[in-house]
Amino acid sequence: RAREEHRTATLAYVMPTLIGVLVAYALSLVTTGWMAARGWVSASPDGAIVHGLLPLAASRALFTVLAGRLAAQMAPSRPMLHATLVGVVLTLLAVFGAGQMTGAAPTGYIATIIGLALPSAWLGGALALRSGARRAHGA
Repeated sequence: RAREEHRTATLAYVMPTLIGVLVAYALSLVTTGWMAARGWVSASPDGAIVHGLLPLAASRALFTVLAGRLAAQMAPSRPMLHATLVGVVLTLLAVFGAGQMTGAAPTGYIATIIGLALPSAWLGGALALRSGARRAHGA
């Protein structure tokens, strides 16, 4: 019984971060495909992205804010830790993905994606705390 309670508690702490990361990743994939299908993002014949990077970076930052907020709201305790973990995981994914994007996207875009992940997730967590405080005070 104690082992089952421990497993349940562990899942309660892991799930908000995992769900946040999956939401950000899925939204980014869908949005990139949607934008490419409409010609908002295009690549040169060698596969390098030639335009549409600003909307892509902005959408990723927005989805990361959403993911941080979601993780913070779902967290059983320490919401900012969960939001920050979302940012850390997304930063690591961006760093590992940078190798695949080399040559397909400018270095500045890759650096922006890496650099925005943690602050965006943190902002999402802060927004969750702020909205939670407002609800607690009846505002």
